[in-house]
Amino acid sequence: MEREEDLFATEWDNLTTNQRKVLKLIVEKNGQNLYDEKALAKYEIKVGSLRKILQILLDKDIIYKTEDRYYLQDPLFKYWLKQRIY
Repeated sequence: MEREEDLFATEWDNLTTNQRKVLKLIVEKNGQNLYDEKALAKYEIKVGSLRKILQILLDKDIIYKTEDRYYLQDPLFKYWLKQRIY
């Protein structure tokens, strides 16, 4: 995990502030109901921005989507991120 920690920190550092917020939102909401008004307000994200950022994160292969849910590609990155958030 130590080696991955460096990789995750680098990946995190290369994201924009809003991309980081969206990843936190995905983790917090378990990938569902991301357009919830309270959650968007908490992270200060607008609906239009959320759509664009989700697409960017999909294009970067950081996340993937099923019918109604978003997931981080790497479960260890999700675990690392949870440790940073909480």
